[in-house]
Amino acid sequence: MPEHYIEGHRLMVQVGEPTAFEWKEDDRWRQTTLKPGDFCLQSHGETNAPR
Repeated sequence: MPEHYIEGHRLMVQVGEPTAFEWKEDDRWRQTTLKPGDFCLQSHGETNAPR
């Protein structure tokens, strides 16, 4: 997905199988595996660049 601003607040909860997830933070790409029960909280106005 292209980099974008978050409108409103978001809570994402991983409920399915573990999945690879990458995001851009401070001009560096980070990666992790999201497992069931893991979550991401995003605040209004943050930039987001997942892949």
